[in-house]
Amino acid sequence: GKPVSVLLLPAAGGGITAIPAALLALPGGDPLNAVVFGFAAGVFLHVAMDFLPRCELGGEVYEVASVTDDAHALLDELRTRAVASTSLGGIVVFVAWLVIQSGA
Repeated sequence: GKPVSVLLLPAAGGGITAIPAALLALPGGDPLNAVVFGFAAGVFLHVAMDFLPRCELGGEVYEVASVTDDAHALLDELRTRAVASTSLGGIVVFVAWLVIQSGA
């Protein structure tokens, strides 16, 4: 496995980009702000999806999981956790955006 520190660069890049974007008042009102936020969230999600393990038959996770009798159940659990953590991350970003918007 790779160290978890590889996740710090995309996360830091997203945070460093979000801070000035939150401080700038974009012209055009809420629709333009929504487009910019949606684009940024899409890029962040795309980067996050690149870090998800491939939980499929024959994949690297399957090779590790196949040493047990319940490999398919473990793969299903890993898929569920990956989707849940990605969704939770998206919700956290959305809530942070709401907090920033209410403070502006």
